[in-house]
Amino acid sequence: MHLLIDIGNTQAKFASYNSDNNIDVINAKKALRMLQNCLSVVVSSVASNEQSDKVLAQAKLTGVPITHVTVSNVEFGIQCAYENFTTLGV
Repeated sequence: MHLLIDIGNTQAKFASYNSDNNIDVINAKKALRMLQNCLSVVVSSVASNEQSDKVLAQAKLTGVPITHVTVSNVEFGIQCAYENFTTLGV
């Protein structure tokens, strides 16, 4: 199972993703409990969030790999048309 975290300006959203391609929306408490069986954490973030900070800190302590998704100027052969692409959300 993989944990997905989307941290926006006003709230953080959590979901689990498994090998059956099932995505379940969960809350931060369930995300913390699921870390013991988690293969990785994937995070997109435009801000800091207390709930997600706790989950990420616990993931780091337990050795679960964390990947931070970022916006890039060019990806998969497609160039972003925004002049300042770094201000875009993921």
